[in-house]
Amino acid sequence: MVLLLNRSLTARISRLSSIFRNTEDENLVEIENVSAKDEIGDLMRNYNRMASRITTLVNIVYKNRILEQEMTVARQKAELLALRSQINPHFIYNSLELIRASATEHNMTEISDTALAIGKILRYSVKGEDFVTLQNELDITSSYLKIQHARFHQRFDFIINAPVEQERLYVMKMLIQPLVENSVFHGIEPKQGHSIIIISASLTGKDLSICIRDNGIGIPADRL
Repeated sequence: MVLLLNRSLTARISRLSSIFRNTEDENLVEIENVSAKDEIGDLMRNYNRMASRITTLVNIVYKNRILEQEMTVARQKAELLALRSQINPHFIYNSLELIRASATEHNMTEISDTALAIGKILRYSVKGEDFVTLQNELDITSSYLKIQHARFHQRFDFIINAPVEQERLYVMKMLIQPLVENSVFHGIEPKQGHSIIIISASLTGKDLSICIRDNGIGIPADRL
């Protein structure tokens, strides 16, 4: 009996010692089938609890490390996109200025004016302001209409009538241009013959009214 106990004790100590020697820093292997109730069994169970806890902590650190790497990559991508967003507009502006200068040199007024108008709209659209002066908004709308005027081969004219103090009144940025664009493509483009777009602004007390009219094909009553 004593010999059997000694062999069991020696075997378990050897097993535990072998696990300790072969354990790597981040790869702790738990001891299976620990059933003994003596001190060696307690030691094995304590080791298993420690190994389980260390494995959990290693996984947490590993996941956090992956998350940090992903965040670093995401930040680098964001920086790259930000850099591209700075480079691309400048490249476009310079290209448009080259086109405008070349057209001016060769007395191609329409191309020169169109390139200038496109550049104005691009610069205006990338500015961060949410509200702009009415004057700025009407100026950029005029630039847009000049582009469309050239595109449609002078099939329409436009009038901007805004006697109010444009430089002191503020409106939402890009408020007027989408409405004018709707007028061009749904009212003017389908119509045969010459057309006109009239943009007017008036001030009644503190209320600013902006009206966009055209003599295009209009919208059927059942679609309004």
